[in-house]
Amino acid sequence: MERRLSLAILIIACALPFLRIGIGEIQPWDESLYVVRAQACLQFGAWLDQTPYAIGHLYSATHPPFGIWLIAISKLIFGSGTSAVRFPIALLSSAGIFVFWLLLRKFTSGTAALIGAVSVASSDLFLALSHRAQMEMPVFALGIASIYFLILSIERDRLWLSLLAGSMLGLGLLTKFGFALFVVPFLLLLPWIFPKKNAYLYVGLAVVLGVAIAAPWFLMMSANHPDYWPHVLGSLTILEEGAYAPSHLAWWYYFNRLFVALPLIVVVIAMRDKGRALVASVVWLLLLLAGLQLIGTKMAHFAFVLLAPGGMIVALGWEHLMERPKPWRAAVLVLLGIAFAWSISEQVRLLATGRLRWNATAVLPETIIVLVITIIATSLILFKASVQTRYALGFCVLLLGVAIGHLISQQDAVFMLGARRTAAVAFSVPQKNTIVLIHPDFPNEEYAPQLAYYTDGWTLGWLPGKYSNAITWQRAAGSSYVPDPSTEIAIVSHFEDRFNPRSLQTETLWNELIGKLRQKFSQEKDFRCYTVFY
Repeated sequence: MERRLSLAILIIACALPFLRIGIGEIQPWDESLYVVRAQACLQFGAWLDQTPYAIGHLYSATHPPFGIWLIAISKLIFGSGTSAVRFPIALLSSAGIFVFWLLLRKFTSGTAALIGAVSVASSDLFLALSHRAQMEMPVFALGIASIYFLILSIERDRLWLSLLAGSMLGLGLLTKFGFALFVVPFLLLLPWIFPKKNAYLYVGLAVVLGVAIAAPWFLMMSANHPDYWPHVLGSLTILEEGAYAPSHLAWWYYFNRLFVALPLIVVVIAMRDKGRALVASVVWLLLLLAGLQLIGTKMAHFAFVLLAPGGMIVALGWEHLMERPKPWRAAVLVLLGIAFAWSISEQVRLLATGRLRWNATAVLPETIIVLVITIIATSLILFKASVQTRYALGFCVLLLGVAIGHLISQQDAVFMLGARRTAAVAFSVPQKNTIVLIHPDFPNEEYAPQLAYYTDGWTLGWLPGKYSNAITWQRAAGSSYVPDPSTEIAIVSHFEDRFNPRSLQTETLWNELIGKLRQKFSQEKDFRCYTVFY
């Protein structure tokens, strides 16, 4: 029974990326940036270099195109629906969890490997990024696969497995080069973990092959765009300085993100002996944390690189926890319960910090049903399963139940919406040929990537006879913008942030802008994040 239950838990964990994959629209950052590039592959045949058609050109075309190709192929086969666009990312996310479980089995028991894999699969970071057409989860999956096949090559002394590992690493580097390097510290430690013949040779071959696979694309971009590397360095400088998204949490931002994503990582206090796999995992995690600390910009999706080493520490720590005396083990389990309760709900944390009012907290009936079933299932497991597995299986069911409840309870209100319907309005008035995008004075909002995608590239110059320009709220409300209602469609983009309502100054500016546009245009439609005048 326990074996079948473990298999069912693993299958559910691998299926999470497909649950409600199509909710919301394609999102503006960074999902629509990639999807526009994928459309450029199909529409213009720009498979190697999408820069001439990309949003902001090199601004969104600096990353290599392997993930873009996957999205483009999915669009070609399944169409342009939201689910079709996100399908290859969900598929790789699912495969990544399965391979991660296989990797953990190399170091721990099946039960400990299961709780490590489920911890990652149910984390808020994994759930969010596996449901977006973004590149973080493909990088995770390909990186984990490169580690797994390299371990097999060392264990079995097979050169071809090392080459396969190098190919996985190369595809990761060809997806998002900088982030794909997150596996390199652990790869370099493998000869120390597995001190076997040819270990150094196989690791070296894998790394060299990975770089060789990715290098031609970067050489091509350097030849086609002399400003490619200066642009990349400039972007890195902006990130390092933290000018784009600084955090008030400062140095402990990523420690907090790790704890929220993987609450069971507190089992590290149960460690009794320092095996090589554990030491390597801790070193891996600390190196990645140190790297993230060098970046002034604090963004949640950067923390995805912490999931793999964190998941390994959860699995290894669980193995040690079950070997502890009963009173000591009970104390740690209570601590795990507290950590789990704190991390499972963003709303709980927001309430505790005063950023969310009680009347803004919504729990759907479906979520309550899932949580009740989860509690019942967990109770049965704790009652019937063996001492060795009951707590691991119980926590796995709890983690999955909360993850499913979270996905079911998601509503359209948490997404940037309205671009699809705004585009439909724009196309319904063919006599008008110019979109005037009026955007908040915020970095890069003039690109409006979501609108670029849903208008079929209208704002990118893809449509003959169609034009566009962008202007800030401030300038549009003043005398520098004189609307021409005979040829223009005015689209005002705006944020709907339930945590940070508009200031009085912003509200005043908004009223001035909307009042001016209402005087000039005869038609108005308001959507969640866009207001259209035509």
